[in-house]
Formats: sequence, structure tokens, C-alpha cells
Amino acid sequence: MTEGTICGLSIQEAKGKPSQEKESLELVEGKGILGDRHYGETDMQVCLLEQECRTWMEEQEEKGLCFGRFRENIRTCSADMSLLARGDRLWAGDALLEITQAGKECFPECPRLKAGKECRLRHACSFAKVLKGGNPALGDALSLAEHKQDGDRYIRQLGLHGFGPKGQERLRKAKILVIGAGGLGCPAITALAEAGAGMLGIADGDTVALSNLNRQFLYTPEDIGKPKAECAARRVKRFRPDCRVKTYSCAFGREELRREAQDYDFILSCVDSIETRFQINEFCRTFQIPFADGAIDGMYGTVQAVFSGEDPCLSCVNPKKSSPKRESISFGPVAMVTGTLEAHLALKYLSAAKKPRGGLYSFDGESMTLEEIPAVKNPACTICNKK
Repeated sequence: MTEGTICGLSIQEAKGKPSQEKESLELVEGKGILGDRHYGETDMQVCLLEQECRTWMEEQEEKGLCFGRFRENIRTCSADMSLLARGDRLWAGDALLEITQAGKECFPECPRLKAGKECRLRHACSFAKVLKGGNPALGDALSLAEHKQDGDRYIRQLGLHGFGPKGQERLRKAKILVIGAGGLGCPAITALAEAGAGMLGIADGDTVALSNLNRQFLYTPEDIGKPKAECAARRVKRFRPDCRVKTYSCAFGREELRREAQDYDFILSCVDSIETRFQINEFCRTFQIPFADGAIDGMYGTVQAVFSGEDPCLSCVNPKKSSPKRESISFGPVAMVTGTLEAHLALKYLSAAKKPRGGLYSFDGESMTLEEIPAVKNPACTICNKK
């Protein structure tokens, strides 16, 4: 979550009554906002909303089911609520809050949902409880509180040659987008989070299926039918509460995802569609974003890292966009090796002061070998030569 400013404060004394705008609020530890009707509740003592979303709601001609009855206590400017997750802690002025619910579910009977129209409200709000009382006022800062972590969490990797505390700090500041949370994405997401990546974007438009569970270990049978991106994010937050995670339950073609992807420091392509892989390739070369692409078939896996314009891109290596004539076979261990290799290349690049060159690598699960395949830039590549 980016830091923001408190630009609106209000309380609602009773259900059905209009909210009262305030210059400041009195937050009581473990209770909530003094005078608000939710004072004394367990988990939904304080409601936060982006000011931009409130403005958008007021401009809509067709109102959503929640529009008329949703009431926030704290409105924020410049803070992205969609990056928050359950357990995150925020300073609201001198008061400390803990997020108990990030976003809200849409009601199936909502007319906007039935009409297929967007609802920003479901991502732009959060609910919290008060951990430390205080008196936040208009103009006060809203900022993320650091989680207290065991100082030895990353001790085993700080001794790596060329890594050290500076490399760890570079990872902490890094924003990495993983497109595809399947056989390649699950090990990649896990390795990135475990190593200390500061923020992860997880994009996948699919839901969990039973056939995924032979290799996609971020999910359980209870997750079947649920969005992969959201399930993966919950698992990440369980073992890395301080990791910022943003989810996109959509394909790469969605305009919102493509727009926000431009702000990431590194992108991992973990998809099984050759068309989508080449879309990501073109996108990353256009916006000069370093990326790694992975693919598997049975006992074989390949990973290509494109760190700069000096490296050959996917179109240089495969200008005809050739793809298998059948659906690829997915073997769990090979998917794990290949996805982890993608993450390894990303971590190596992001933690280094002097950036390495990219490369093309092939893993053979039959002979148990990993080799670098010579690859050169194609002077006729339409992607690399795109103006």
C-alpha cells in the first residue's frame, strides 16, 4: 500500500441515520470509534475507503446495492486499499489499526453485478480493529506499519557472495508481477515470497480445479472453484505477513492489469498459452521491463530471461511462435524446478548491484541436466526493432 492522507472522517450514530463529518475521531483500543454505531464490535470497528472511489460512486447513474448503505469512517487520498490484506497494520495518525477484512464481496442480486458493470467499491475499502487508541485528524498520514519479524529470517542467504544486507534491501523494495498462478506460478510465487520480495502481484483469471492439485501446492481441495489469485495471495500472507500482495483475477489482456503492470520492477510469465507468452514478451520489451518466461512439457522445462534490450527476446528465438500440436503434459517436479528457476533468475537480477545478462535454459528431467542454450538477437525481430 502506498502511503496516503486522511481526507475525510465521519461517524454514524445509528443505522439509517446520515453520517456526521468530523475534524477528528477518538479511537479506543479494542473498541473502535467513540460514538460510532459499530463501537464495541470485534472485527469491523473501523471502515476505510479511498476518496476516489467515493467520488466515483456518487457519479454513477446506476447505483449498486451497497451504494446507499455503505458508510466509511476514514476516507483516504493516495492510498491503494487493494494492496491490503488481512493482518496488515496501519497507522492512522497516532492510532494503530489492524486490517480484519480487505475489500468486500458483491451481492449476487446487485443490479450492477447482474449487468456486468464494474464496482470499484469491492476493492477500494477495508475494515479494521483498533490496536492502539488515538485521535486521527484530517490531514494526518495513513501509512503501513512494519511487521515485527525475526531478525534471523533471512540470515541463511545474507552470506551469499554478492548478496548481503544490500541485496536483501533491494529485494524488500522490489515489486514483482507473476502472471499465472498455476504449475509454474506456485513455485515461483513461493520462492519470491520466501526470499523477501517486498511486493508481489499475482494475476490469474482461472479458478482452482481438482486436476491442478498434482503440482499446484498453494491450493487445497477446499479451494476448488475459488479464484487462484486470491487463494495464492492468502497462502503468501500466512507465511509472509509483511509481504505486500495485490491480486488480479483476470487474464493479461485486461486493461487494468496491463496499465498497472507498467509499474512493476520485474515480470514472470508463468502461463501455458503461447499467445499470452508473446503478448507479455511484447509488453515487457515495449516498456523495458525485465522478465522471465517459463514453459514445461512432460519431463522438460525451459526458461528464458530477458533482462535488457541486449538480450534476445522470445520472438528472436521463436519468430514463428511455434507451439506444441497437443496439450502439454504437466509433471509436478518438473513444474516446480522450472518455476523456481524463473524465480531464481528474478531474485538474482533484483538483488544484484550490477545487473547480469539474461539467457535461455533447458531442464531435462530424464537425464537430470540443466544447460544454457546459445541464443542470439535476431536483427530482423519485429519486437526488438519496434519503434
